[in-house]
Amino acid sequence: MTSTILVVDDEPVNREVLATILGYAGHVVVEAGDGAEALALVRDRRPDLVISDILMPAMDGYEFVRQLRGDPGIAHTRVMFYTANYFEREARGLATACGVAHVLTKPCEPEMILRTVSGALDNAPVRRPLPDLADTFDREHLRVMTNKLSAKVCELEATQQRFAALVKVGQQLNQQPDVKSLLHHFERAGRELIAARHTTVRLTGDIAPEARDSDAEGPTLESRITSATRDYGTICFAGKIGGEPFTEEDGQVALGLASLFAVAYENALRLEALQRHNAELELRVSERTAELKRSNEELEQFAYVASHDLQEPLRMVASYTELLGRRYTGRLDDDADEFIGYAVDGARRMQELIRDLLTYSRLNRGSAPEAIPADVAIDEAISRLEFAIRDAGAVVTRDPLPTVVADRGQLVQLFQNLVGNAIKFRSTAAPAVHISAAQTDSEWVFTVRDNGIGIEPQYADRIFTIFQRLHSRAEYPGTGIGLAICKRIVSRLGGTIWVKSAPGGGSMFHFSVPRQASQES
Repeated sequence: MTSTILVVDDEPVNREVLATILGYAGHVVVEAGDGAEALALVRDRRPDLVISDILMPAMDGYEFVRQLRGDPGIAHTRVMFYTANYFEREARGLATACGVAHVLTKPCEPEMILRTVSGALDNAPVRRPLPDLADTFDREHLRVMTNKLSAKVCELEATQQRFAALVKVGQQLNQQPDVKSLLHHFERAGRELIAARHTTVRLTGDIAPEARDSDAEGPTLESRITSATRDYGTICFAGKIGGEPFTEEDGQVALGLASLFAVAYENALRLEALQRHNAELELRVSERTAELKRSNEELEQFAYVASHDLQEPLRMVASYTELLGRRYTGRLDDDADEFIGYAVDGARRMQELIRDLLTYSRLNRGSAPEAIPADVAIDEAISRLEFAIRDAGAVVTRDPLPTVVADRGQLVQLFQNLVGNAIKFRSTAAPAVHISAAQTDSEWVFTVRDNGIGIEPQYADRIFTIFQRLHSRAEYPGTGIGLAICKRIVSRLGGTIWVKSAPGGGSMFHFSVPRQASQES
């Protein structure tokens, strides 16, 4: 029979495990993260059974059950506890006091969970009033919680001490001058942290020193000495002081020690290699730097040649598609007119893309820097944008600007792209663009401010990446290269470029130029 079961646990993984098992058996599962949330769900959903953890934040399992039993409308609800095995004895004692007949311990086999759930569901709901054990229950509840809290604090302190010791060991291992002292220090630290009478390190391969085996009897604990790239051997602890078996925590500490040793050992080997081959490494770095420079130059040459050589065949394609459009538009059917339009538009966009790519690839081929007043560069940029400015009814103003040492053509291109974008991405109001510059201790910071559509802040970096667009071509034409060109030009000047904007609030594009590369006008 399908039942509604509420699972209460502050650990999502535990809730998921129970939900999977109960769902497989055909039950409907509702989940809560603590007692307070569970009370609200019981009042709302009236589940047939509640499976609750005991140790939870905000409201634990006992307080949840006590408040549930105190509410006449839901006091009869069946409840079972599902708690850690180390808490079982105390759990059963307090469970009886608050009317909980079933207690499961973690971890538990699925068959046992389903069998216990079935038994709990077969029991009649709690109908009789519970005895008033408030004072006794509170005292026992407080005692149990205090004991468990004390135990957890002790465990935490012991773990913290071991962790601090591990950190100290890691620092000391990395300070050892050679492999022999590294091994000696590691074995001593292992004995202290694991409480083992004997520690043996066995290194494998051609790097292994003379093996040191232990004849000690009793429990042993082994851990592989493994780095991210290589297995170096084994560390073995034998004969724990007191004769007790090694614990799971000992195993974790051993694993941490082995990892620390692997790192320290690799560092020692690398240091020796660096000391032996320092001169050779410097030569290789120099050779690779030169090779990378040649590779970048060849890549730029390829982009330049490819873009340049593509222009002629594309120009022919564009010419003939435009000729087809002029000659046959209206003489064929509507589909043909549409296809011709697509071809003409595609050819034009490809021409624009190749022109921008050619400009981008030529940036490192610029002419020698010269002192140029920023006003002169802006005048030339505005001249190139004359028709766009007139068609949009735009107004471009400026403050007094400094003289900058730069490639003249690239500086003009920089202002042309920024002002052109301000005009292109305009709002319903006529575009208003203002250019200013502010002086700092080490640089000039130029600002191009507009009243356009603005940019979402999360795209402030993305827009300077080549081919990145925030709008479709139907909304705003372009290739997505213009701001990438601006970024490279500013980078060649030794500065940076960034934007501050908000949707509907216009944009302020800033770029910096080192003062040693500029002169005051």
